[in-house]
Amino acid sequence: MKIIVAGITVIAALVLVGSGQWPFPSSGTDSGDSDQIIIGVPAIEHSAPIYVAQDQGFFAGNGLNVTTQDYTVSPEAMDGLLNNVVDAALIGEYTFIEKAFKKEKIRVIGNIDKFETTYLICRKDKGIEDISDLKGKRMGLTRGTLSEFYLGRSLDLHGMSFQDVTLEDLPATQYVQALTNGSVDALVASKKYKDQIIRLLGADIVAWPAQSNQPGFVLMACRDDWTANIRIR
Repeated sequence: MKIIVAGITVIAALVLVGSGQWPFPSSGTDSGDSDQIIIGVPAIEHSAPIYVAQDQGFFAGNGLNVTTQDYTVSPEAMDGLLNNVVDAALIGEYTFIEKAFKKEKIRVIGNIDKFETTYLICRKDKGIEDISDLKGKRMGLTRGTLSEFYLGRSLDLHGMSFQDVTLEDLPATQYVQALTNGSVDALVASKKYKDQIIRLLGADIVAWPAQSNQPGFVLMACRDDWTANIRIR
């Protein structure tokens, strides 16, 4: 049976990292004595607490032998979790709910962040000056992520639906190229992609927040069989 610190301890470490409140024990446990914990991490800004904790030695200082496996987006991290590649994964709630409806044996053990950094990023030369101009346009996004939910909500708030646009399922690695070469007319993507595209296309781009003041949450999920082996030490 795995001998690891309870999942809630992992979450506490991540949440308290940024504020400097995590208390190191006077004599830490050697992380070499611990089973390795592999966390699947989408390489985006919302995952920063994990990278900070690892870089600053907070995991090792508290007896946790943690390594990370980088992914591009939340569904990839979830696939890694379900395929036993990682022990835990950072995901958005949309990704979790989608799998929960499919009766996957997973559970959330905590939340490490909330965010409002998803944007509608559009090309003016495609006739998009307002959100209502998205009707009939090709929208690039990664299906199965919160971007899909937020696009649906934005369309609904402006009297449209998915039937009014053409969805192009893209890996995040193709976002910038797809919009700059005109393969899509608009994207639903995070701030880091918005900033890259604006640097390339400048005034040809118009962007709006896509979340309509509804924050997204970064959850840590695990498989049921893995959490069943957790015990506090």
